[in-house]
Amino acid sequence: MDPVTHVAAGVLISQVMPGPSRGWSTLAGAAFALLPDIDYFMIFADRLAFIRHHRGFTHSLAALFLFALLGAALGRALGGPRWFRPLLFLGLAVLASHLLLDLATSYGTQILFPFSRQRFTLDWLFIIDPYLTGLLLFGAAAALASATWGRTAGTYFLAAAGAYVLLCGFYHQQALTLARQMFHQPAATAPTGHPKRPHTLTLPGQALGYLVGQREILRLRNEARARLGAAFDIRDFHSAILDHGSLPLAVLGQVVSEWVASAAGNRGMDSSA
Repeated sequence: MDPVTHVAAGVLISQVMPGPSRGWSTLAGAAFALLPDIDYFMIFADRLAFIRHHRGFTHSLAALFLFALLGAALGRALGGPRWFRPLLFLGLAVLASHLLLDLATSYGTQILFPFSRQRFTLDWLFIIDPYLTGLLLFGAAAALASATWGRTAGTYFLAAAGAYVLLCGFYHQQALTLARQMFHQPAATAPTGHPKRPHTLTLPGQALGYLVGQREILRLRNEARARLGAAFDIRDFHSAILDHGSLPLAVLGQVVSEWVASAAGNRGMDSSA
């Protein structure tokens, strides 16, 4: 999810939970909301490393507790022991919201890192959702506008945002169920008045994207097999393709080339042969 949505969620949560003060809570909420995305700085060193490791450790459950403890410890140093517990619970809530919002997109999040490199995704939302962002921004503005009714208004907006995400999940599941029914149903039994059409007629760009991706992966597979010969392992090739999630084709080619060089080196081969 985009940074604006994360910050809006963090500020809103900071205003509906107990905190040291409204100002410090707002600052802490925004900081906690952005903290998992510190891995963005990797893009200045190595774009490929950024694509590989974004939403890795900093987006894991282990980092959630670590960041919350560090933030609470910093709060204790600034405001004394009475700040520790409120900031700890605030950090856990805001960081959890960051992970949940990212899980709801299709990119994939390694929440079990370092125990697993698998990317989990619900695929309920696009990475930018103006409706969700709007609900959170209006809620944060309302919560900041008043120390009396603002918390109540913010709570309602937060609940509405949560309901919206769940509604998107419900529609996503409905779409999957309908797709399974359509693609497993014989053409002769298609519902009257709803003739079945190839999805390529309604989404030609998607079909073209699938075809281009398929051809590129087959090309990379053939090149890898030619370079590695009998040492080529289709399972390792599939891991090299899938382990990093969705990648641009140019980056995917670089990933496969690195895997081939590594596999050839491990076997004492010349990858350029």
